[in-house]
Amino acid sequence: MFASLKTKLSFSHLGAIFGTASILALITYWIGIQIYNESTFANLQRTTLINSISIQNFIASKESMLKRISESRETEIYAKNLSEVALAAYFADFKNEFGSLSYISPSGQEEVRVGKGKTNNSVPDLSTTKCFWQAIENPGEVFLHVGHQKQGLPPTTIVFMLAKQHYFDDQILHVIKATLPLATLDQYLARFAGGVSDFLIVTDSENTILIHPRQELILTKLQFPEQDQGFGEIEKLGMKGPYSARILSSPAWKIVEILPFDSYMEAPIKYAKIVFGMICTILLLGFFVVSYISRRINAPLIDLTKAVKLIASGEKAEILQPHNIEELDNLVDAFNSMSFELRETSISKNYLDNIVNSLKECLIVTSLNGTIESANQMTFNLLGCSEEQLVGLHIGAILPKEFDIDSYFAHDPVQEAIETSFVTFQQEEIPIVFHRSFLKSTSGDEQGLVCLALDIRARKEIEKEKEKLITQLNNAQRLETVGTLANGIAHDFNNILTIIIGYSQILNYTIKDEDNKKSLEQILAASNRAKNLVQQLLEFSRQGSHAKMEISMIPVLKEIIKMLKSSTPASIEISQQINQDCSTIIADPSQIQQIIMNLCSNAIHAIGEYGTLTVKLNNEEVTELSSGLYQGVPQGSYVKLDICDTGHGIKDADLNRIFDPFFTKKTATQGTGLGLAVVHGMIKSLHGHIFVESKVDVGTTFTLLFPTMSKDGEQKSPSTSLAFNKLLQGKGECILFVDDEEALATLGQKNLEGLGYKVTSTTSSTEALEIFQKEPTKFDLLITDFSMPKMQGDKLIREIRQISKDFPAILCTGYHAELVKTENIEGAYVALKKPYEGEILAKEVKALLGKKSA
Repeated sequence: MFASLKTKLSFSHLGAIFGTASILALITYWIGIQIYNESTFANLQRTTLINSISIQNFIASKESMLKRISESRETEIYAKNLSEVALAAYFADFKNEFGSLSYISPSGQEEVRVGKGKTNNSVPDLSTTKCFWQAIENPGEVFLHVGHQKQGLPPTTIVFMLAKQHYFDDQILHVIKATLPLATLDQYLARFAGGVSDFLIVTDSENTILIHPRQELILTKLQFPEQDQGFGEIEKLGMKGPYSARILSSPAWKIVEILPFDSYMEAPIKYAKIVFGMICTILLLGFFVVSYISRRINAPLIDLTKAVKLIASGEKAEILQPHNIEELDNLVDAFNSMSFELRETSISKNYLDNIVNSLKECLIVTSLNGTIESANQMTFNLLGCSEEQLVGLHIGAILPKEFDIDSYFAHDPVQEAIETSFVTFQQEEIPIVFHRSFLKSTSGDEQGLVCLALDIRARKEIEKEKEKLITQLNNAQRLETVGTLANGIAHDFNNILTIIIGYSQILNYTIKDEDNKKSLEQILAASNRAKNLVQQLLEFSRQGSHAKMEISMIPVLKEIIKMLKSSTPASIEISQQINQDCSTIIADPSQIQQIIMNLCSNAIHAIGEYGTLTVKLNNEEVTELSSGLYQGVPQGSYVKLDICDTGHGIKDADLNRIFDPFFTKKTATQGTGLGLAVVHGMIKSLHGHIFVESKVDVGTTFTLLFPTMSKDGEQKSPSTSLAFNKLLQGKGECILFVDDEEALATLGQKNLEGLGYKVTSTTSSTEALEIFQKEPTKFDLLITDFSMPKMQGDKLIREIRQISKDFPAILCTGYHAELVKTENIEGAYVALKKPYEGEILAKEVKALLGKKSA
């Protein structure tokens, strides 16, 4: 048993025991002092409360007695009969209760006094005293104050005053004044003083001492803290110790109890001596016990310590021998077993380290407070640091500042993986998916955190590319929708323009007045401008009809640059870089001119007063390697046109909207907002591609790619239109004219009748069919609108041709001709696009009728 005790005790254990004993002794002493203080203050407060209640009761008894005197029958008799002798005899009965009693008239003159005599037979005038007027203004209530003797030594006195009021006329009958020496109150309190403090002080509301064991301190002003209890030195008394104070409700006096410091410290000093003796005894006994046990177990422990150090350094320790001490031998056996298990564990640890370091994810182990304790090699590679640099840092050092570490690392076993970023040692942010879980011991206790992080830079690039493709798709769908709407608007507008142009032309040929002719020319000019605007809408919707041919962009580009230099201020430099070996493309020259002019005009407007416009033309080969630069462009050969300016640039928020119809930053007088939308539509109709790069206050670059064409293509020239002449005159042929717009039907009838034709017009396709069915041999030609209610124009043609095979017909439409479905129309047929001029209609009519007669 003793051997077991010796083994368990060591220097550290004994030191802990002795230290604990000392701390417990000090704590016991401190607790005892606290209990003693609380008990002392409680006793002081209790004594102060009892004394304050006693003083209040004493004063209350005097006030009650004064009220009985004022309300007594003898006092009333004196008030009525002015019997001074009777009143003096009555007052004499109370001379043992008060120092003196006086009767005072309502004017403040003292008429009767029993007790202390008058000075020099003078009659005191109390009309100027505050206490007297308080009694007058509040009859039936007692008012008191402390009177001080000006000559000689105290005592001071308590002065009571009470005014009596007449029941009938509310007049003051008299004022009773009573005086009470404070010595009387001092004698009354003598039986209560003592107890805990042996020191009782009474002060007035201004802390002037009224009652004190030392008579020489009476009437001096006392200074002490405002608290009702505490510990400190009371000024003017020269005393230090605990005190307790209480303020009376009436009068407003303060009762103070003081316990002198010597009396207060007597018990704690005695208690401290006992505690100190106990500590010294324990330390002395501990010294002898430690010395003895040290000699017995120090040597075996030194051997064990050396062996532990060897294992800690990674070396192999020798097997320890027993020392014939039961507990030490058990420790040696445990150490030898641990040494063997550590060898096995070392092999397993190396295997586990290889697995952890081969992970593609970052693995970080931290303490519960977030300090990094270990990490795998992937973490060091990603953060660009070594193990020495990372281990010991807080996990927040490699996370963004805005990451809410406290919330995410809170004690919540279920925590979803979130996207954030690692801040490398080179201050680069790498996007990651981050997840943490608690590391628990075999007993289930939480001992740290395991954090996993996956580098998602590649995924972010894919998502970014996906978002870009979605944006392009949305833009294409939006442009297609607006294009469909533009085509519908163009159809209705073309009908209106056909009426305006047709009637204007009729008037132009019939009116001889020059002024009217000028007005008609203005109407025709405005109509042509409107016609061009409709054409722009159709170009935007990619429904326009153009004669495409194989062309070289070089002469077109040079001609435009030449024109721009002549019309552009000299402060704007126009630079050209044109490859003379550029391939040809398939396009309408007018479209190419419009595209280039529109982009160059926008560039000059963006430059303002000073800057540079650069136009580049080169061949461009889009391969698999370069396709990333031109998203959505198939591989192949292209002609590349770059239009660069040093203007104000385009904001990022506006880049995705610049090709929207009617979107513009120009004023109402500077443009319609259709320019870039039309350019976009034209380029797409040519199977081309357009890209834009811009930076605010730096400039903008538009890049256009057009597919090339071999030089053996056939070039086509646009045909010329015929004007009105005598060759277009008819010979009385009969024409059936159909249009659901009455104005158009009437206009067509007038135009054709003016050329010598016989015309039957109608606004209903079903009515036209009925007319033809009645007299099929009467008519030589059918002219019909395409879009009509109940029966469209192409169906009307098919129905008529069921009656008369290959009957000639002209189909008019405000849509593009390519949209009109004419699969089952055979024979002589012409699709005429609105708005059309009179001579065009006359030409087509003449041509069809000529074929019929042939």
